[in-house]
Amino acid sequence: MSESDWLAPASHYSKIDGNLWMGGWPGYDAQAGHHRFDYIFDLYGKPAQGPRHGQLVVTWAIRDHDGLPDLLMLEALAEQVRGLRQLGPTLVHCEAGWNRSGLLVALALIRDGWFPSTAIQTIRDKRHPMALSNKTFAAWLATLTPGCGIEGGVRH
Repeated sequence: MSESDWLAPASHYSKIDGNLWMGGWPGYDAQAGHHRFDYIFDLYGKPAQGPRHGQLVVTWAIRDHDGLPDLLMLEALAEQVRGLRQLGPTLVHCEAGWNRSGLLVALALIRDGWFPSTAIQTIRDKRHPMALSNKTFAAWLATLTPGCGIEGGVRH
């Protein structure tokens, strides 16, 4: 892996599929562009510039480490991401925009019927080669069945 693989993406945010975007923490920079999203899922938990009128921000701070977050909460958020992205531009962000945001975005795509390997590779291609470099997150995602919840039941 070259040193350039560790550099941040050129943009705060990357379009993954349709209205679904992922990225890093916008900081306090109003120019970061996070106001263009109708729905924001913040997995970092550090406040940024306040939301604009009518913007929904869901905050659930999770850690990027060798464990998985609460899977029931993760599934609930993935369902929200799936539904809200049908209504308007939806951003999932963490700090760097690689692992935590990648976990939730990939899960939402897999629940939409994507194969795990396709979801993971798409995120890496569109966001950054280091996205989903957290081996625990990537390995868990790889075990999932497209279109099924954590209980394994097929969606109807």
